[in-house]
Amino acid sequence: MVESIINAINRENYEEASQLLEKLEQEEPNNVWIPFYQARLAEARGEITFANERYRELLPITVNPKLMRQIRQGIERINQQEIKQRQTALDEAMEESGSLETGMLLLEAIPNEFKKDAAQKFGEIMQIDAYLAWGQKKLQARFNQGYSPSPLSIIGTFSRA
Repeated sequence: MVESIINAINRENYEEASQLLEKLEQEEPNNVWIPFYQARLAEARGEITFANERYRELLPITVNPKLMRQIRQGIERINQQEIKQRQTALDEAMEESGSLETGMLLLEAIPNEFKKDAAQKFGEIMQIDAYLAWGQKKLQARFNQGYSPSPLSIIGTFSRA
Protein backbone atom coordinates (compact mmCIF):
# COMPACT_ATOMS: atom_id res chain seq x y z
CA MET A 1 0.00 0.00 0.00
CA VAL A 2 2.86 2.39 0.80
CA GLU A 3 4.29 1.86 -2.69
CA SER A 4 0.89 2.77 -4.14
CA ILE A 5 0.89 6.00 -2.15
CA ILE A 6 4.40 6.86 -3.32
CA ASN A 7 3.48 6.11 -6.94
CA ALA A 8 0.31 8.21 -6.73
CA ILE A 9 2.27 11.18 -5.35
CA ASN A 10 4.94 10.78 -8.04
CA ARG A 11 2.24 10.67 -10.74
CA GLU A 12 0.71 13.80 -9.20
CA ASN A 13 -2.53 11.91 -8.59
CA TYR A 14 -3.10 13.55 -5.23
CA GLU A 15 -6.72 12.48 -4.85
CA GLU A 16 -5.77 8.81 -5.16
CA ALA A 17 -2.84 9.30 -2.76
CA SER A 18 -5.16 10.93 -0.24
CA GLN A 19 -7.66 8.08 -0.49
CA LEU A 20 -4.91 5.49 -0.10
CA LEU A 21 -3.57 7.32 2.94
CA GLU A 22 -7.02 7.35 4.54
CA LYS A 23 -7.39 3.63 3.83
CA LEU A 24 -3.95 2.89 5.30
CA GLU A 25 -4.79 4.97 8.37
CA GLN A 26 -7.93 2.90 8.93
CA GLU A 27 -6.11 -0.40 8.45
CA GLU A 28 -2.96 0.51 10.41
CA PRO A 29 -3.66 3.50 12.69
CA ASN A 30 -0.27 3.19 14.44
CA ASN A 31 1.83 3.13 11.27
CA VAL A 32 4.67 5.61 11.82
CA TRP A 33 4.90 6.38 8.11
CA ILE A 34 1.37 7.81 7.80
CA PRO A 35 2.21 11.31 9.15
CA PHE A 36 5.28 11.40 6.90
CA TYR A 37 3.26 10.61 3.80
CA GLN A 38 0.65 13.17 4.84
CA ALA A 39 3.44 15.76 4.94
CA ARG A 40 4.87 14.50 1.66
CA LEU A 41 1.46 14.76 0.01
CA ALA A 42 0.98 18.29 1.35
CA GLU A 43 4.43 19.23 0.04
CA ALA A 44 3.58 17.85 -3.40
CA ARG A 45 0.28 19.77 -3.41
CA GLY A 46 2.13 22.99 -2.61
CA GLU A 47 0.90 23.23 0.98
CA ILE A 48 4.41 24.10 2.11
CA THR A 49 3.56 25.54 5.52
CA PHE A 50 1.61 22.47 6.61
CA ALA A 51 4.26 20.10 5.23
CA ASN A 52 7.09 21.97 6.96
CA GLU A 53 5.24 22.01 10.30
CA ARG A 54 4.44 18.31 9.99
CA TYR A 55 8.04 17.36 9.14
CA ARG A 56 9.34 19.39 12.08
CA GLU A 57 6.82 17.78 14.44
CA LEU A 58 7.88 14.32 13.31
CA LEU A 59 11.64 14.75 13.45
CA PRO A 60 12.10 14.81 17.25
CA ILE A 61 9.78 11.87 17.88
CA THR A 62 11.06 9.59 15.12
CA VAL A 63 13.46 6.75 15.91
CA ASN A 64 13.46 4.96 12.55
CA PRO A 65 16.69 6.02 10.75
CA LYS A 66 15.21 5.61 7.27
CA LEU A 67 12.20 7.73 8.19
CA MET A 68 14.45 10.34 9.84
CA ARG A 69 16.53 10.62 6.69
CA GLN A 70 13.43 11.12 4.55
CA ILE A 71 12.02 13.74 6.93
CA ARG A 72 15.30 15.65 6.79
CA GLN A 73 15.25 15.44 3.00
CA GLY A 74 11.71 16.85 3.02
CA ILE A 75 12.77 19.75 5.23
CA GLU A 76 15.74 20.40 2.97
CA ARG A 77 13.52 20.39 -0.16
CA ILE A 78 11.24 22.95 1.48
CA ASN A 79 14.20 25.11 2.55
CA GLN A 80 15.60 25.03 -0.99
CA GLN A 81 12.20 25.95 -2.39
CA GLU A 82 11.94 28.93 -0.01
CA ILE A 83 15.42 30.11 -1.01
CA LYS A 84 14.46 29.83 -4.67
CA GLN A 85 11.21 31.77 -4.09
CA ARG A 86 13.10 34.50 -2.21
CA GLN A 87 15.64 34.78 -5.02
CA THR A 88 12.88 34.89 -7.65
CA ALA A 89 11.11 37.67 -5.74
CA LEU A 90 14.39 39.59 -5.50
CA ASP A 91 15.10 39.13 -9.23
CA GLU A 92 11.59 40.33 -10.11
CA ALA A 93 11.96 43.32 -7.83
CA MET A 94 15.29 44.25 -9.40
CA GLU A 95 13.64 44.32 -12.84
CA GLU A 96 11.01 46.89 -11.79
CA SER A 97 11.53 50.49 -12.81
CA GLY A 98 13.11 52.61 -10.09
CA SER A 99 14.35 49.52 -8.32
CA LEU A 100 17.92 50.74 -8.13
CA GLU A 101 17.05 53.96 -6.30
CA THR A 102 18.52 54.05 -2.83
CA GLY A 103 16.30 53.61 0.19
CA MET A 104 16.64 52.67 3.83
CA LEU A 105 14.94 49.97 5.86
CA LEU A 106 13.57 51.28 9.16
CA LEU A 107 12.28 49.04 11.91
CA GLU A 108 9.91 50.41 14.48
CA ALA A 109 10.66 49.89 18.13
CA ILE A 110 8.85 46.86 19.49
CA PRO A 111 7.82 45.89 23.02
CA ASN A 112 9.94 43.25 24.72
CA GLU A 113 7.13 40.67 24.77
CA PHE A 114 7.18 40.54 20.95
CA LYS A 115 10.97 40.49 20.57
CA LYS A 116 11.39 36.71 20.52
CA ASP A 117 8.99 36.14 17.63
CA ALA A 118 10.21 39.25 15.86
CA ALA A 119 13.84 38.17 16.23
CA GLN A 120 13.08 34.81 14.62
CA LYS A 121 11.30 36.42 11.66
CA PHE A 122 13.87 39.21 11.37
CA GLY A 123 16.71 36.70 11.42
CA GLU A 124 15.00 34.73 8.66
CA ILE A 125 14.48 37.82 6.51
CA MET A 126 17.97 39.23 7.01
CA GLN A 127 19.47 35.73 6.73
CA ILE A 128 21.11 35.86 10.14
CA ASP A 129 20.63 33.70 13.20
CA ALA A 130 17.69 34.73 15.40
CA TYR A 131 20.04 34.66 18.38
CA LEU A 132 22.24 37.26 16.68
CA ALA A 133 19.22 39.39 15.78
CA TRP A 134 18.25 39.40 19.46
CA GLY A 135 21.68 39.35 21.07
CA GLN A 136 23.33 42.07 19.07
CA LYS A 137 20.40 44.36 19.83
CA LYS A 138 19.41 44.62 16.22
CA LEU A 139 15.83 44.77 17.43
CA GLN A 140 15.41 47.86 19.55
CA ALA A 141 12.83 48.20 22.30
CA ARG A 142 12.87 51.99 22.58
CA PHE A 143 14.11 53.56 19.34
CA ASN A 144 13.56 53.03 15.65
CA GLN A 145 16.47 51.26 14.03
CA GLY A 146 17.84 52.10 10.58
CA TYR A 147 19.94 49.85 8.39
CA SER A 148 22.43 50.74 5.71
CA PRO A 149 21.07 52.21 2.49
CA SER A 150 20.18 49.63 -0.15
CA PRO A 151 18.35 49.55 -3.47
CA LEU A 152 14.58 49.94 -3.01
CA SER A 153 13.96 46.62 -4.76
CA ILE A 154 15.81 44.74 -2.04
CA ILE A 155 14.07 46.64 0.73
CA GLY A 156 10.72 45.90 -0.92
CA THR A 157 11.35 42.17 -0.74
CA PHE A 158 11.99 42.49 3.00
CA SER A 159 8.73 44.33 3.57
CA ARG A 160 6.83 41.56 1.77
CA ALA A 161 8.39 38.78 3.86
